[in-house]
Amino acid sequence: MRLGPVSLVIAVGGLLASAGAVRLGWLADPWWQVLVTGFEAATIGGLADWFAVSALFREIPLPGLARHTNIIVRNRARISDGLADFVVRDLLDTEHLRAHLAPQPLARELLVRVATPERRGALVVALRGWLGRLAPRIAGPEVRAQLEPRVRAWLADPALAAPLARWLHEALATSGTQRAWDEIAPYAQRALADAELHAWLAGTLKTAARDYAAQRTMGAVGLVLGERLGLVAYDGIATHLLARGAQEVDAMRSDPAHELRARLERALGEGALGLAGGADGNGLIALIQRQLSGHAQVGEVVAGLLRRIGGELEQALADPASALSARLTEVIETTWNDLQTDPLALAALDRHLVEGIVALVDGQRPMLRALIVAGLARHSDTELVRQIEGRIGDDLQYIRLNGAVVGGVVGVVLAVVGRLLAAQ
Repeated sequence: MRLGPVSLVIAVGGLLASAGAVRLGWLADPWWQVLVTGFEAATIGGLADWFAVSALFREIPLPGLARHTNIIVRNRARISDGLADFVVRDLLDTEHLRAHLAPQPLARELLVRVATPERRGALVVALRGWLGRLAPRIAGPEVRAQLEPRVRAWLADPALAAPLARWLHEALATSGTQRAWDEIAPYAQRALADAELHAWLAGTLKTAARDYAAQRTMGAVGLVLGERLGLVAYDGIATHLLARGAQEVDAMRSDPAHELRARLERALGEGALGLAGGADGNGLIALIQRQLSGHAQVGEVVAGLLRRIGGELEQALADPASALSARLTEVIETTWNDLQTDPLALAALDRHLVEGIVALVDGQRPMLRALIVAGLARHSDTELVRQIEGRIGDDLQYIRLNGAVVGGVVGVVLAVVGRLLAAQ
């Protein structure tokens, strides 16, 4: 029942009837004017509250007042922002949210949700899917930027010296050195063919020969004659020595029994053993660590390692039969069984869930605010007004009823007071 219109009709009808009866002389006693005044005040109160309530939801074309009507539509942006701020800042206040969630049996409810093997299986599938989507991000620039400085710092850490020396010794003892020779030999041969090395060696030979000849008179004479006659050609000697060096490098690469190779490998093995035992190796190991930690390729190595880890994780999570998927299923089942019988673990899970929800809300407040504003924006002006009016319309009818009743009572009281004062 629409109480607002009914109360207004009663007030207007009572005013017309009582005023007409008084004017026609049907109600001749002066005190009947009190009734007329009461209905008159009730009509004014009813009309005023009708205008106030109607102005909230629709435009009322009254000169000078129309711009103050249709309040909800005209101010919907401000209302939306205020409502979103109130929900996010006050209703979802951190302490209030924590206090509300703390007594809730969240963990128990979670166990109920996964009470059957089928539901736990669905949980495993969901976790695999989520982790699988997360796996490629392991190789992203953010992870690399965080990990690369730590890897460089770890490589330079003095605590790594002894393990690094032991690894070097074990690698030489178990893996052999052929791979190292295969890698080193091409670089060594290119170095021996370098023109700058050739020029440096020729100059060094010339300087050494003249220093030697300077100590012997006949040697000096012989050297001068040899240089003048072309018998002593430092460039040729350097060329021959470097070519001979390249041949020896190739021979050491292909012949594990090569005498020089055997000596070098033996010396390297003994040195690695000494480093592993901490004997006079700190300086060399520190040098190796500095070279490793400062190498430009460390970043590429880290990136490659992250790509491989991300790819293998993604592949393993996509395969229900993989060892990782099986392990994930085992962890879920074990955890579920443990929580059934361990109240302390259940309470701890409750605390973790509460703090997790609170942290999630705290971290997503801008998103929640935007979500509320966007949700309100989806409704047209007409739909928004209909939704609000439909939910609070009955209470607003009582406002209109109260306006008519209060106005009538006040009118009667004022009229009675006026008559009493006039009679004195």
